[in-house]
Amino acid sequence: MTDRDFNAHHTSWGCGSDSIRDCHVLDVIEDNNLVLLNNGQATTVASLTWSPNALVSSSLALSCEWGLHDSPLGYHIPVIIRVNVSVKPLPASNAGYCFTEENKIL
Repeated sequence: MTDRDFNAHHTSWGCGSDSIRDCHVLDVIEDNNLVLLNNGQATTVASLTWSPNALVSSSLALSCEWGLHDSPLGYHIPVIIRVNVSVKPLPASNAGYCFTEENKIL
């Protein structure tokens, strides 16, 4: 999962034109079987379009809820992602690291 502003405006998500960089972002999404988490809402203030920001694996996508915060943070509107999965804690024997005398992880 990643959440960042790619500032990519591609016709695939409703923008008026494409650039080489925007096409590259789309290629990465398709080549890695990623899913965009967005319901079409603009992620910037005073904008009618949105740029991909929340990308997850296809296996995780159905467990995610995507939304926007009520208050903008500057020009951007913060994205809220909830991941509804059960996480099993590691057994105590696997929970730590083994250090050498020089404090290097083995």
